[in-house]
Amino acid sequence: MEEYKVLFTKFKDKSGELLEAINNEDYDLVNKTLGEREEILEIVKTQNFSKEIFKEMNELFNIQDTEALIKTLLAQKLSKVNDEMKKLQLTSKANNSYNKSFYDRNKIFSKKV
Repeated sequence: MEEYKVLFTKFKDKSGELLEAINNEDYDLVNKTLGEREEILEIVKTQNFSKEIFKEMNELFNIQDTEALIKTLLAQKLSKVNDEMKKLQLTSKANNSYNKSFYDRNKIFSKKV
């Protein structure tokens, strides 16, 4: 039972680090921490423990609520990044269309009449 508590304690600590990295928008640390959490989950899978133990650890370490919070924060950050990308794309299109029309006018003035 103690070995499960150690694994789930590590998982909860990594989840806390992940939440902090998401809030600080440190996406390199987010990727690293997600990988470390995945490694812990792989170890848990190899242990083949019962559903009752998992439920007990879930309640003890409040894993489900933490996962929901992580999912919500990641969705918000992803939405924010997508909005910024759309703004950049719109700005780029506006600049390209402005530059095209500007250079087309120059061609008109440079022609011999």
